[in-house]
Amino acid sequence: MKQQRPGLDLQPLQDAGVRETWTSRSRSRPILLRKDMDLGLEAARRFEVPMPLASVTRDLIQAQMGNGFTEQDFSTLLLMQARASGVELEPENVAVDDGLS
Repeated sequence: MKQQRPGLDLQPLQDAGVRETWTSRSRSRPILLRKDMDLGLEAARRFEVPMPLASVTRDLIQAQMGNGFTEQDFSTLLLMQARASGVELEPENVAVDDGLS
């Protein structure tokens, strides 16, 4: 996790075992997530299907990018929401299987 703006500490995620993976370096980057959300929302508009939660999610991804998190995966959304709610995340120091092995 490279890029960071002042005030948002990524250490709690790192301490909790969140690590960069192939997914976080490629498919889950915010710019690609936003593109996918835009494609889905465009299809919904074409068919007159309301997608209020998808619209909010797209806006959260855009906020993530606006806060300088363009290379991290979606886990930084947790930190942004915690900070916006006045909550400080602390690691539980519990081993968690990532399901990849």
